[in-house]
Amino acid sequence: MNNHPTTPVLRAFLRSLSVADAGLLLHLLECPRCGRRAWKELSPRPMRRRPGKAHPSGPDSGDAPKAATPPSAEPLPLSIAELCRNLARERRAERRTDEALALFERSATLYSRTGLPWEQTMVLGELAGFLLELEQEEEALAAFERILDLGSTAADPGLAAGSTVGIAGRLAALNDPLEGRRLLALLRERLGRRRAARQRLDLIRSEGLLAAFTRQEHQAEKSFRDAWTGYLRAGAPGHAVLAVVDLSALLLRQARGTALRDLASEVGRAFRGRDLPKPVHNALDKLLPGLDPGSGSRPASAELLTAIAVDLARALSTLSAVP
Repeated sequence: MNNHPTTPVLRAFLRSLSVADAGLLLHLLECPRCGRRAWKELSPRPMRRRPGKAHPSGPDSGDAPKAATPPSAEPLPLSIAELCRNLARERRAERRTDEALALFERSATLYSRTGLPWEQTMVLGELAGFLLELEQEEEALAAFERILDLGSTAADPGLAAGSTVGIAGRLAALNDPLEGRRLLALLRERLGRRRAARQRLDLIRSEGLLAAFTRQEHQAEKSFRDAWTGYLRAGAPGHAVLAVVDLSALLLRQARGTALRDLASEVGRAFRGRDLPKPVHNALDKLLPGLDPGSGSRPASAELLTAIAVDLARALSTLSAVP
């Protein structure tokens, strides 16, 4: 007999949960001890026993059916993180605000526990965007700050990918460039003196991305140039290449072929002789020939830049050894 619920039944059940119910359900899935206790309470009284134990035999046991074996009680943080995220989106659409906020937080925590900072960043970005929609500015800035605190593990693919993962993409989604710049300035002030050099450069790059997303191209170009040279001086070649890809995407969008060739020459000189991690070296090998195409080389395309940005960002997010 197939006991699996249909999709409509499962959807109706999940939507019916309060945030307290959802939190308890998720705890039962994660905690083997509590899962066993819950299973015991659900079992008919004559059949209560520890899962996996043989049913008692003897004259009183008769032909009573055995209690069903419960699902695996092993922790499932990754599956639960995705469940929380989907539930949060449902609650957000239904304007069940407190439940949505709590579930976004739960999802971010679980993604952190499973070592998936890329997904954690996306959830924190969704949380920040929702908080801005609710006009909870301080809380939204705190969520953005948590993204910055993730450092290299939360690398933003940037302009080439049209990224909505990071801080700039979320601010650009407000469709108000002045408001986006104001919030970015507040984030800079919030971090204050405790900002590390990498965070300062991340904010410069975010300023460039926000400017590029909102078609303020002169400011974007300046910020991208400051970011990539700053990252390189700070010993973060991977992030420097991401900022170079941002600048390349901007120049390609403007059809500035000469500027792309000049950039290839400048970047080639800056990186020459450096001992680079393999993902960074591979990204440059793909990027530079496209910026200055010679015999046999194909000019850089939007698709090429997107692939380079996404691959490198994922490498930076998953390989802690990559600067």
